Amino acid sequence: MATSAGADVARASDRTARALRRWLLVVVGGDLGLLAVRAATYPAFFSMPGAASYLIAPVVALAVYAATVGALPLLAARVPGASRVLRVGTLVGLGGGGTEIRS
Repeated sequence: MATSAGADVARASDRTARALRRWLLVVVGGDLGLLAVRAATYPAFFSMPGAASYLIAPVVALAVYAATVGALPLLAARVPGASRVLRVGTLVGLGGGGTEIRS
């Protein structure tokens, strides 16, 4: 009976992790979309000096973030105890992000 309950908790945790990864990738895609729309609606932006590097920096950061989020299932499957570390890291990241937004 206890094994069944443990398996149910593990399945629920896996579903939650997949949903969280999916939403994080959706948010990254939305951010990239917002960057593209804003750059397309203000063509004078590219006539400014350093405009390309100003736009490329967040695109590269979001691409690295998306690759990291996409690689998390591989890490969790290969490293013992990684799911606990990822869970704690997610909570710390959400708390830090919330604090940064409020500042």
